[in-house]
Amino acid sequence: GADLSSVISGGIKGNPILPEDWKLINGYLIGPGAQLTRANLYDAVLTDANLTNADLTNAKFGMTDQNESQQLYFVDFSNAKFVNTEFQDIAFIGNDFSNAKFVNTEGIMASFVHSNLENVDMENFNFDMVWIQNSPLTNGELKNGVINTAFFIDFNMKNTDLDGTTINELIGMGMNNFECKNH
Repeated sequence: GADLSSVISGGIKGNPILPEDWKLINGYLIGPGAQLTRANLYDAVLTDANLTNADLTNAKFGMTDQNESQQLYFVDFSNAKFVNTEFQDIAFIGNDFSNAKFVNTEGIMASFVHSNLENVDMENFNFDMVWIQNSPLTNGELKNGVINTAFFIDFNMKNTDLDGTTINELIGMGMNNFECKNH
C-alpha cells in the first residue's frame, strides 16, 4: 500500500481508499507518522487511531460545545510530537503516549485514565486541572512546567524528573508512588 507518513492534509472530503491504520477524520488523514501541524481536532472521534510518530505541532484538541469534553479512546500516540499543542476539556482513556514529546503545551481540564505515559518528555508546559488515574508516568521528564491543580489516583511517578516543575495543588487518592527525581 501507499506510504502516507509525512503527508500534510486538511479539508479532504469524500471516502478515499486508505492504507491499513489510516483514517479520514475531520478532513485530516490520521495514521502513523501523520503530519497534523495546525490541525483542528476539535470534536474529532479518534477511537483506535494509530498516531505513532505523528507531528501534532500547533494542533488543537477539545470540543466546540463548552458543556462537553472530548473523549479519545485507545489512540496510539507513542513517539508523537506535541509542540504548542492545546488541550481543552479532554479525556484520554486507554491511550498510549509512551516516548511522546510535549513542548510548550497547554491544557485546561485534561484527564489521562488508564493511559501509558511511560518515558514521556514534557518541557515548558502549563496545565490547569489535570486528572491522572491508573496511568504510569515513569522514567519521564517533566521540566519547567506548571500544573495548577492535579488529581492523582493510583498513580506511579517513579524515576520521573520534575526539574523546574511546580505543582500548585496536589490531591492524591489510592495507591500513589511519588518516588520521582528532584522532589
